[in-house]
Amino acid sequence: MRLVEFHRYLDDDNSLRAEFELERGKVLKFMVQLECKFAESDEFKAVIRYDTAHGFAHLDRLHPYQQAEKSTMATQDYNEALTFAIGDRLRIGAAIGGGTKNGPDENEYACRDGRT
Repeated sequence: MRLVEFHRYLDDDNSLRAEFELERGKVLKFMVQLECKFAESDEFKAVIRYDTAHGFAHLDRLHPYQQAEKSTMATQDYNEALTFAIGDRLRIGAAIGGGTKNGPDENEYACRDGRT
């Protein structure tokens, strides 16, 4: 079994963290999350997380002052789900790095000013 981990800073206030386990090219489990700094803290907090906790591939939207929202991913093939999750987070990272703090949903990824 091989564990792969990486952490990519998108800018001063946003980062992408991923970790996954592989065995013979097959993904056994994974976690990919967007982390943001909020105005009241200099610590990164997870706001969007794709993972396989609880035995299925899903998306958690984590709100600092509300209950998390969980959505089942369209595919339960972990290799496909991981590929989608990393691609989705990198697209958001490109939007952030391209001069905007907003992703597809204008309020979802604007972290530093407290809009989530």
